[in-house]
Amino acid sequence: MVKETLNGFNIEISFLIHATEDEKKLFDIIKSSFNLHPENFIQNVFKGHYGNPIYKYTTIVKGNLAQQIMKTVLERLDIIDKNILVKSIEGRVDDHKNLYLRIEKSSLFKKFFRLGTSNVIYLKLIPKNKKIENIKNFYENLIIGLENC
Repeated sequence: MVKETLNGFNIEISFLIHATEDEKKLFDIIKSSFNLHPENFIQNVFKGHYGNPIYKYTTIVKGNLAQQIMKTVLERLDIIDKNILVKSIEGRVDDHKNLYLRIEKSSLFKKFFRLGTSNVIYLKLIPKNKKIENIKNFYENLIIGLENC
């Protein structure tokens, strides 16, 4: 079951970059943390409240790289936030069985990642098998399995 869980998901990663943020600096840390390069992302441009550009970057990661990214997140996630994540799995899952995490962008530059609510990198874990009956167990097994790899 654990092996099936570990290989049973893809990750959609997205984030916004505002005009006041250093795009190169953020992509450098994303590259070093997750082995993702700017060319892996699709860019969309929006206008902010004052007409400034807001860039949205999105990518979908599959296979071993998705597993490695989630392992990195769990290894670097602050212990308090890791406990919050495990206890709040059901509230983070949508009707399509996708699990949502938000990691503070600023925490990418520190030793531990933090869950956040604003200025974040969005992670959407997408199970390959949408017929999973107990999604909470699926994600709990995923977290435990990746921690033990």
